Amino acid sequence: MSERDFFQDWLDGARDLTLPFDLPLADGTAVRCEQLLRVVPGRRWVLRARWQGEPVLAKVFLADERLPLRQQRENSGYQALQQASVLSPAILLQCLSACGRVGVSLHAWLEDAVPVSRAWADIHRRPHWMGELGRVVGAMHRAGLCQHDIHLDNFLCMGEQLWVIDAGSIEQCVAPLPEQASVHNLALLLAQWPLDEQMGLRPLADRYMQERRLPILPEVLEAATQKAWRQRTRHFLDKAQRECSQFAVQAQRDAWAIWERDRSGSDLQAFIANPDAFMESADILKAGNSATVVRAAMDGHEVVIKRYNIKDKKRLLRRAFKRSRARNAWLSAWLLSYAGIPTPRPVCLLEHRRLGMNTRAWLVTDAVAGELLDSRHLQDRPGRQAALAAIIRTMAAAGISHGDMKATNFMVQDEQLCLIDLDAMRWHRSLRAARNALKRDVDRFLRNWRDKPAVQQQLAGVLQPWR
Repeated sequence: MSERDFFQDWLDGARDLTLPFDLPLADGTAVRCEQLLRVVPGRRWVLRARWQGEPVLAKVFLADERLPLRQQRENSGYQALQQASVLSPAILLQCLSACGRVGVSLHAWLEDAVPVSRAWADIHRRPHWMGELGRVVGAMHRAGLCQHDIHLDNFLCMGEQLWVIDAGSIEQCVAPLPEQASVHNLALLLAQWPLDEQMGLRPLADRYMQERRLPILPEVLEAATQKAWRQRTRHFLDKAQRECSQFAVQAQRDAWAIWERDRSGSDLQAFIANPDAFMESADILKAGNSATVVRAAMDGHEVVIKRYNIKDKKRLLRRAFKRSRARNAWLSAWLLSYAGIPTPRPVCLLEHRRLGMNTRAWLVTDAVAGELLDSRHLQDRPGRQAALAAIIRTMAAAGISHGDMKATNFMVQDEQLCLIDLDAMRWHRSLRAARNALKRDVDRFLRNWRDKPAVQQQLAGVLQPWR
C-alpha cells in the first residue's frame, strides 16, 4: 500500500493501524510508529514511536489550512508553560510527512509516567497528587494561563512531579487569570471526578488558593463544579448514543446497536445478529410479560441480558416513538457511573425497529456477584446502611430519581450496595423536582419493611433528610 493510500484509509474513517510502520518525514528522517495511543479518524493520531533512536510521542494531524495555527498554538503553549515554571514535555520537531498529507509533532517521551486518572487508584498517594494539581493549576492561573481542555489525562505523574501535556489547549490570557475565569477552569477540573468523590477534593482547592493567593468561597466553587459536572455528563451521554472513540455503532434499516469498543468480540456480534437465538442457551433469571432476563457468557465475561417485551399493540404504539426503556437504562447506567453510584456496567444496547418505530430492545450489562437486598443485610449493619445513605445523598446532589426503588432493586456486595433496574430512572433539570421524586423513592423503599418495624425505623432515621 502506498503512503498516499495509507493516509486515505485514515481520512475515510479507519481506526485500526497495522503496527509497527515507518512514517517518512519531509526533513529526510523517519518516525518508527510502534503503539497507537489514540485515534480520531480523519483528524489525529497519537502514537508511541522512535525517532533517531529515541522514544518519542508522535502526534499526526491532517495537513489542512488549520495545521500552521495548530502548531503555533502548541509552540506558544509550551513556551508559556516553561515561563510559568510548569513542567511539560519538550517539542522536538514539527514538520510535514514526506508526502505532505499530514503534519507531525514529536515530543519527548516520559518513561513510566501515568495520567492522574490512573495514579488516583493508589489511595495512599492521593493527598500528594491533590496537592500537586492544586499547585500546578494555581501556578498556571497566576501566570494567566488557561487550559481549555483541562482533564485528568492531561496531567502526567512521574516520580514526585506533575507534568502538563496538550500545550495546544493552553491560552495565554491576562495575568493573573481573572477570578471568574479561574473559578470556572478549576471547576472544570474538579468536575472530572465522580460526584460522590468531589467532597473529598477540598485539599486540592485549598492548595490551589494558597498557590494562586485567591480566596474562593466554598459555596461558589461548589456551585460552579456542580454546573460543570452536569455539562460534562450531558456531553458524555450524547457520546454514549453515537460513534466515537469509546463507542462503536452498527446501524441497519431495522436494527441499531451501540457498544464499548473494548468489549467487541465474536459473541457480541452473534448476539447483535440474532439476540433471541443467543438467549436460548442462557440461564433464565426472569421470564415476565414485560421483560425477559438471562445470564450468559459473552466473550469471556459473565453478562446479564434483559429483553424488553411489548405486551400488546396498544403499548407498541404508545412507545413506538419514545425513547426505549432499554436506552433509558443504558443512559441511566452511564449517568450513575459519572455520579459514582455503583451499578452494573452497561456493555451493549440493541434496538429493533419497524417502519421507523421502536419494537423490541435488549440491554447487556456485566453480571455482578451478590444477593438481592433484604432485612438481614441491613439489620445491625451500619456499613451497609451508610452505603445506602451515600447513594441517596449522591442521587440528591445529582438530581436523579430511580422511579421504582424497591429493596429488590439493590444488590448486596460485601458492604457495598449496587443499584439495578434503571428503566424508570430520571435525571431532572430542576433539583426541586428531583428532591420531590427522590422523597417518593425513599418512601417506596421504606414500605418494603412494614413487616420489620425495627428495621424500618432504623432506616427511616438514616434516610430522614430525604423523606
